[in-house]
Amino acid sequence: MKHFSLLAIVLFFIVSCTQVADTGKKELDEVSKQNVELIKKWVQAHENEDIETLREIYSTELVSLGPQHDQEWPYDTLNSTEEWFQSVDSIKFEVINILPKTVEEGDLAGDWVLIWANLSWYDIKSEKKMKIMWHSPMQIEEGKIVLEAAYWNQWDLFKQMGAELKWPDKKE
Repeated sequence: MKHFSLLAIVLFFIVSCTQVADTGKKELDEVSKQNVELIKKWVQAHENEDIETLREIYSTELVSLGPQHDQEWPYDTLNSTEEWFQSVDSIKFEVINILPKTVEEGDLAGDWVLIWANLSWYDIKSEKKMKIMWHSPMQIEEGKIVLEAAYWNQWDLFKQMGAELKWPDKKE
């Protein structure tokens, strides 16, 4: 229940954020600039399938949330990502927006970066190219990602992999 509450709070945060990165009206402070650069480095590490850079970027206390299947708690993000790198090729993020946000008080106090992107890759086992709309709020402390919550439409991904939804025959 604790994790569901945290997930609900993060979703509320996403919905209530105001856009600052693309307005051009306000210069980002130094911490926000560094945090945006960290997320760009995170994107590049995924595209290069560079697990060592991810080890540098993630805090050893990382909490990772999202609709990963077969998830056990605590979720081992680095091992899962490394396994995913072995099963895919040609990872590409088409970044739509990266928004830094500092929350001054409350349960979500801290520095955050929200990223929206279209994520595509080639799945080796199914021999198919996959593409999903993906977004993630990430909390950053002392130059490391401490919380990552990734969201995407799982059913869309499953359909691309060939899954079909079949309803049982109705017995009368």
